[in-house]
Amino acid sequence: MKTKCPNPCAYGLGLDLPNEVRKECAVILSQAAKMTMEFLQEAKKKVAEGQGKNLGRYEDAMKRSVGDALLDFCQQDAEFAQAVAQGGSFEDCMKAVAKHVKGNAISDMEAWGAAVKFYFPGAAIRVKMEIDLCASVRADGPKQGPVIDLSEFF
Repeated sequence: MKTKCPNPCAYGLGLDLPNEVRKECAVILSQAAKMTMEFLQEAKKKVAEGQGKNLGRYEDAMKRSVGDALLDFCQQDAEFAQAVAQGGSFEDCMKAVAKHVKGNAISDMEAWGAAVKFYFPGAAIRVKMEIDLCASVRADGPKQGPVIDLSEFF
């Protein structure tokens, strides 16, 4: 009997498949999700342990922000979580980041980028910032874009 595979995986992409193949696809996806969660947990543990240690002057000043950013990136990308889990120690990462300090300062974005490169050379971060000039007079509700009534065009 053939059914549509509900999972967009390497075996089907929604094609009619025998039930055995569909089941195998589900098992593979389940194993991948489990591995992803394991890598994420290992990365969280590694960062938490590193943040709890006394490092150098610059490392201590940056470790909370850099660690939090790394964990955000791990949640965004399973491959990056794996790199952090299986890569060097958080302490070594912070030493590498501290080498980018110029004078007595480094921007958060530079520090996060250096940490990402420590675990995944060639990777980069993108940061999007917006300004809201009317924030002080807006309600605390969700930001809503412009509303266009398409009937006005008829």
